Amino acid sequence: RATVEAHLQLDVGGHGAAVRRLAVDAGRDWVVTASDDKSARVWRLSSGELLHTLRVPVGPGEQGRLYGAAIHPQRAEVVLAGTGLAPVPGAAAEAMAHVFALDSGQLRASFRLCLCDVKRLLWSPDGQRLVAGGAGAENEQGEHEGGGQLQAAQQGAAGARGLLLLGLAGHQ
Repeated sequence: RATVEAHLQLDVGGHGAAVRRLAVDAGRDWVVTASDDKSARVWRLSSGELLHTLRVPVGPGEQGRLYGAAIHPQRAEVVLAGTGLAPVPGAAAEAMAHVFALDSGQLRASFRLCLCDVKRLLWSPDGQRLVAGGAGAENEQGEHEGGGQLQAAQQGAAGARGLLLLGLAGHQ
């Protein structure tokens, strides 16, 4: 059975550790930074103003560090992922994707990606596919809690170990 622990995080107004990913949408004036401090931040590109701090579930050590951030090409959303959480000590970490509204900073959905560390995320230009690249073995398909069905279209294609291409059918 999983144990839930509280983890106090101090907000210093900027990241408290290395920034691992930048996602930029110049047309909509957004930058999202994802960091080892287990947070992501949404900034206004033109002014550098901090708009929102996005927090994902975290655990001890590296659990909860963020490596992937991708802004949806049409919707005002960003998806974040990184080092997953181990349900019990010694178990494999389950990487989750977390979808946040860029305008409000509110969490919209979360879904399981894989038993791996997600290193990169990228939306297809039409916004119908999410590509997740990671280090680890087991890919997952299942329900997107926002209402869509995850469809693993391609896993480890052409020797690209750790590549997972997901279609988000029915996601609004």
